Amino acid sequence: MGATSEDADDRPPNRPDELTATWLQRVLAVPGDELLGFETSPLGEGVGLMGIVHRVRLRWAAGHGPASVIVKFPTDIPANLAVAEHFGIYRREVLFYRDVAPLTSIAVPHLLHAELDGPTRFVMVLEDLADHRPGDQVAGCTVEEAAACIDEMVKLHAPFWDRVNDPRFEFAFLHAPSLHSTGMADATVNGWDPMA
Repeated sequence: MGATSEDADDRPPNRPDELTATWLQRVLAVPGDELLGFETSPLGEGVGLMGIVHRVRLRWAAGHGPASVIVKFPTDIPANLAVAEHFGIYRREVLFYRDVAPLTSIAVPHLLHAELDGPTRFVMVLEDLADHRPGDQVAGCTVEEAAACIDEMVKLHAPFWDRVNDPRFEFAFLHAPSLHSTGMADATVNGWDPMA
């Protein structure tokens, strides 16, 4: 079981143990209901993750708010944090959910709240898709699941066809040649054997 809090501290959290009921109440803004408390539990852990991801189960007085949400924080692994800072990962993720996802019909969790404070401090509150099954990069997927993924990629890419230079999308990785595309390609080549 993770952190539990009914604290009145209202500052934006940067780690799961900094979450407070007051902050969650404010950012979720559920009319006519009061957040009585919450419990957190980690969703994914490991050296390959760029963030700390927790499911937050919420206890509401009137039951009008969501039963749970997903909250993402920066990683606490120094090497991963350096990569996230170098590539602007947290800013890119927030801007994708805030500015790009609403322009597509791609199936992604709804962004409920996000705060950025420099390249290595952020918090995002997302809809909890607990009834969905995550992919398994080791086990792979069926042909049907791969086809469904391609359909979703089409929904992501089609609205922006021939618009990669739109200033609203300056945060997105550009295809080669760019500093980011070259760095990502090099990281893929260098990491392939250790990961395979």
